[in-house]
Amino acid sequence: MFNQSIGARIIIVVGISAFLTLIGLVIFYTQSQRAVIVDNHNLVTGRMVSTVVAGLGAIMETGSAAIAQRYAEDVKGAVGLEEFSFLRPNGMEAFQDNATIRQVNSRHGQTLFRERAETRQVRLYPEDDPLLRQAVNSVEHIGMVDQAGLKYTILMPIANKQPCYLCHGDEQPVLGFARLTTSLTQVNQLVTQSRNQAALVMLVVLILFLAVTYLFLRKAVITPIRQVTDAMYQVEQGDLAQQVPEIGEDELGQMARSFNAMTRQILENYTGLEMEQSKLTTIILNAGEGIVVTDRDDRIVLVNPAAETLLDKQKAVIVERGFYHLVGDPALIERLIQHPDSNYAETVLQGKRYLSLMAARISTSQGDVLGMAALMRDVTTQQRREAYLEAISYTDELTGLLNRRSLTEILDQGISDALEKRRSLSLLMLDLDHFKRLNDTHGHAMGDRVLTAFGKLLKNRLRDSDYAFRYGGEEFCAILTNTAEKGALKTAEDIRRAVAEMGIDGVTATISIGFVSLDQLPSATPESLLKAADTALYEAKGQGRNRTVQYTEDD
Repeated sequence: MFNQSIGARIIIVVGISAFLTLIGLVIFYTQSQRAVIVDNHNLVTGRMVSTVVAGLGAIMETGSAAIAQRYAEDVKGAVGLEEFSFLRPNGMEAFQDNATIRQVNSRHGQTLFRERAETRQVRLYPEDDPLLRQAVNSVEHIGMVDQAGLKYTILMPIANKQPCYLCHGDEQPVLGFARLTTSLTQVNQLVTQSRNQAALVMLVVLILFLAVTYLFLRKAVITPIRQVTDAMYQVEQGDLAQQVPEIGEDELGQMARSFNAMTRQILENYTGLEMEQSKLTTIILNAGEGIVVTDRDDRIVLVNPAAETLLDKQKAVIVERGFYHLVGDPALIERLIQHPDSNYAETVLQGKRYLSLMAARISTSQGDVLGMAALMRDVTTQQRREAYLEAISYTDELTGLLNRRSLTEILDQGISDALEKRRSLSLLMLDLDHFKRLNDTHGHAMGDRVLTAFGKLLKNRLRDSDYAFRYGGEEFCAILTNTAEKGALKTAEDIRRAVAEMGIDGVTATISIGFVSLDQLPSATPESLLKAADTALYEAKGQGRNRTVQYTEDD
C-alpha cells in the first residue's frame, strides 16, 4: 500500500530532490576544498623550489660548482620529496657530466673548473618535449599532476642573470630548470576527509529535513487529503451523506468545500433519480406492452411481467435463451435492430398471439451503445380484424366464393404460371338460367338460397387447385389450373348435370356454361379469356340454355 500513498510519494519526491540538491552542494563544496588544498600545496611547493633555486644561484655566483653538485644531492634527500633534480634546457640532468664545465672553460680559454672524474648522462625529457619547450619559452614555472592524480611535478626555470653572464654568456634567457615532484597522498587524504565530513553533515541534514517535511505534510496536506479520499470511498460504497472538514482558505480547503458541495448535489440528484426510477419501474412493471432490455454486453437485465405473458415464457427462460431468441427467430431480431427506422415493427405469430415487435439499440448522444431494447404488444384482435376485412374484400358474402375483385388478380397469376411452366389452363363462365323469373316467382329469399346452394355445389365439384368465383348476380366463374379443353368440358358437364339434379324445396334450376382454354388464344390475357368465355356462354344461351359450349374463333 506504500506505493499508493500520496504522502509517501510526496516524501519520496521531496527526499530525492533534497538528496540531489545536497549531493550537488557536497560535490561543489568538496571540489572547492580540493581546489583550495591543491592550490595551497602547489603554492608551498613553488616557494620551496624558488628557495632551492635561489640557494643554488647564490652558490653558483661564488663559482663553487662542486658545492652546487653536493647541494643538489642534499636537496634530493629532503623529506617529503618524491624526486628532485636540476636539468638543462635540452632535457639532460645537470651536475652529472662535464658538458657545462667544458663550455665555461672553453669560453674563457683556460681551465677555470676541473672536470669530474665520474660522469653519466641522464636524459629527463626529450629535447623537443612540448612541456620543456613551453617552460623555456615562457620563462615561468609550470606545474602538472600525473594521470593517477597521485604526484605533483613543478618545473622552475633558472633565469640567466647578470652575475651568470661571466660563465654562461647572455645568449640564453634560461640556464636550466629545477624539477621537483611531491606526493599528493596527503592532499587526497585531506580531500577525502573533507568529503566524508560533508557527506555526514548532508545525511544528518537530510534526515532532519525529511522528518520536519513529513510532519508538516502530514498535518497540512496528507491528513486533509486522506479525509477526502476516505469520504470518497464511503461515497463509492453508497454513503452519499459524507462531509469533510473545511479548514483554511488554501487549495485543500477549497477542495474540501467543493467535495462537500458535490456530495450534496449528488445526494439531491440521486434522491430525485430514485424517485424517477421508482416511477419508471412502476410504469414498466404495470405496462401492457412487453419490455425486454439488455446491457452493453447483450445480457438481458429487464423483463417486465407483460413480456413474460406475451412470450408465454418465464423470466429465467427468457434471460437464459438471450435477446436474439425472444421469438425464436434471431434473423428477425437482427433485421429489426439494423433497420434505420427505430420505430419499425413487424408482426409475428407467437403461440396463439400475434405480436407487434420492435427492437433497437440504445445509444448515447455520442454514439456509445448502452444496450438493446425490445417492445412488444398483442395485436391478435387487430390482426384478426384486418384478416377478416381483407377476406371479405375478396369474398362474396352470400356464397362464400371469391368475388369479382379477386378474379382478375388470380387469373393473371394463373396465366403467368401456366405459360412459365408450359401447362394448360381453362376458364368456365356459368350462368343460372331464367334466374330473374325464379326470383319473381319464388321471391328473393329463395333466389338467395339457390345462389348459395349453387356456390357450394360449384366449390365441391372443383379441385383444391381450382378457383370458384361469383362474377356478379347469377353469373359465376371457375379457373381450372393445369386443365386442357377435354378436362374443362368434362368438369363443366359434371357441374351442369349436378345442378339439373339439384332441388331446393321443390325448386329446380339449370345453368348454361361457356368455356375457353389458354391454348386457344395466341396471346392470352385475363381480359381476352373472360371475353372468350363470355362469348361461349352467350352462344350456349342462344342454343337454348342448359348446355356447355366451348369457345371457337368463329364465335
